[in-house]
Amino acid sequence: MASLTVTISPSGQPPEERVSLWIIFLTFDKPVAFKQLRIDGGAAQLPRFEVKDAGPRHAIIVFMGDIPASVIEIRAIL
Repeated sequence: MASLTVTISPSGQPPEERVSLWIIFLTFDKPVAFKQLRIDGGAAQLPRFEVKDAGPRHAIIVFMGDIPASVIEIRAIL
């Protein structure tokens, strides 16, 4: 899920679209008793993020800004 921001300039420039918020919903097939989620973007610089909610069967992660084109690794630390 993403939130899109559209900026309209009074000078007549075309509207600028920017994704300002990304929400990732994770669900686990079996309950997982993890203590922490570790998120890694490899060489890519990830925007600020926060784990908003987590439990044995789910996790919700919110990124505040655009996510660069890369593979993001999310690990549950037991």
